[in-house]
Amino acid sequence: MPEAATLAAAASASRLIAPIVNSIYNSAKESVKNKLKAWKAGENLEKISDYYIRLAHVKTIFSRDEAIPIDSFYYPSRVSFKSSCKPVNSLKDLPDGCIVVEGVVGQGKSIFMRHLATSILSENTQKKIPIFIELRNISNKKSLKTLIWQKLKDVGVEIDEEVFNYLIKEQKIVLLLDGFDELSEESMSETLLEINDLKNINSKFKIIVSSRPQNAIQNVTDFKVVKLQPLRFSDHEAFLSKLGVDSARIVELVAAIKDSPKDIQNAISTPLMMSIVVLVYESAKQIPPYLSEFFSALFHVVFTQHDSLKDAFRRKHHTELSENQLQHLFEAFCFVVMQKSYGRTLSVSKFHECFEKAQKYVPDAKCTADSFRADIVGVACLMLEEGIGEVTFLHKGILDYFAAAFAARLDRLSENFYTSAASSYKNWMVTLQFLGQIDRHRYLKYYYLVYVLDEQEALTTILQEGDDTEIKDYVIDLFGQAEIRYDETVAEFRLQTNHRSELAEYAAGACRDVIVRFPVHTTKIAGFRDYAANNQMHLDLSDNEVTFGLGVAFDLYGLDSIREALRDVESEFFRQIKCAKEQLEEYERRDAEIDMSFDL
Repeated sequence: MPEAATLAAAASASRLIAPIVNSIYNSAKESVKNKLKAWKAGENLEKISDYYIRLAHVKTIFSRDEAIPIDSFYYPSRVSFKSSCKPVNSLKDLPDGCIVVEGVVGQGKSIFMRHLATSILSENTQKKIPIFIELRNISNKKSLKTLIWQKLKDVGVEIDEEVFNYLIKEQKIVLLLDGFDELSEESMSETLLEINDLKNINSKFKIIVSSRPQNAIQNVTDFKVVKLQPLRFSDHEAFLSKLGVDSARIVELVAAIKDSPKDIQNAISTPLMMSIVVLVYESAKQIPPYLSEFFSALFHVVFTQHDSLKDAFRRKHHTELSENQLQHLFEAFCFVVMQKSYGRTLSVSKFHECFEKAQKYVPDAKCTADSFRADIVGVACLMLEEGIGEVTFLHKGILDYFAAAFAARLDRLSENFYTSAASSYKNWMVTLQFLGQIDRHRYLKYYYLVYVLDEQEALTTILQEGDDTEIKDYVIDLFGQAEIRYDETVAEFRLQTNHRSELAEYAAGACRDVIVRFPVHTTKIAGFRDYAANNQMHLDLSDNEVTFGLGVAFDLYGLDSIREALRDVESEFFRQIKCAKEQLEEYERRDAEIDMSFDL
């Protein structure tokens, strides 16, 4: 960021922050004021300004050499809540209370959360300090509370329990937690407990959490789920203009999108995909017909073609590898990262560990870890610097796609890979989706028509036998955690999917749609108490609240609608598997007909 722009941003941030700091100080009791004296004296305004300048600036695939202001390219995201759907520019555009911002891959959740955080500062009526936390940084050594305290120290707060409780009780801070879906499984339960502890300090404390769909946070009491909506075709022109695309190129791009296949039009519905379309179109002058081809084209665009579009500029390639060699090494690197379940952000030691193993997989791509990092981070910008020594993938989809590209080259080890991936479906879920496009033959032969077929046949057997106990057990097993809480005012359904296979995911979604329509509200608490006494079933009961599992729900409300939903799942996957078998037969027939004799 140029020095003049930095100074202007710092001055602007200071003007916004000073009245907020004064308001927080003046509302505090004396013991807290003593710990906020540096704030009152204005000693930490520069520190606070620096913090929020960093928060409000990010590197993108368009500005790879410097961070740029989010507001310079932010296109207002639309969110839906209940029956309403509207663009969000600030906190006041969201419902009251705690919020889960739900969005799919590439929908701009992190940019939305950062924009929301910085917009809080410019709302004169708020008088609150936004605290932005990336949840992927939580570990055994760093709890949520540890990260919050560190952020408060970053903005100059002399933090202790008294100050912390004051800021929460008086709602002087807004907590924005980005990326719940990036928490490790070991950290998830503890983090949920910490969030609940914060709510216990003050039930009105504002917490906003972003997450992909179907995570445990969506089921937490008092959190309202708002869903980021996809970009519509009518958004494209304004979105591209906000990215800085010139008007003539916008006309070309909008026409190319309109003429592209329907499945690609559906895929070009997130800010990330639209941004990739711009880069790829600059290079290829067309829009690839498959999602996998987007990411395949992306490597060439960001590593070579993007620089060639700039006159008299050629970025130094540190590894001295050819583009193909570097791409194959990057694919192997991504595959190792996936194997080890390290997630999107890597420490120095994890980066070197994955690099060393990847080099063994691609022995002709000789280079050092530092030069590889310099090319992937500094040249291709497929990974970004993150904190002290850490690097993070530009997007999780990049990690998934390039791991799939490596798996597609495994040849003799392909069957072993698909067997292993099936046993770790949750980790390899998106990678398998890409392989369904780029390695279709072996995907069908070694994975889909083995493991998904087994799931379909098991479901068919259960439905044919019609045994209620087996159907109950099947549905309960679809959810890793499942319970229903009712307090005579609202029913809350806490349903966390047990990621097992495509069919299980689909079946869990179908059953979820049925379960959330169960008429829990028609039963009084006294009725639940009588039921528990007469049927010896386990329910957690208090004077005005009851919590129970799916087994009780099925006994109370029946299985007819669940059985009907599962029959629809069976029918859909019977159709899909029939098509898959026909495709595989066509692949096998084609191979058998290839003439391998050569006339000399």
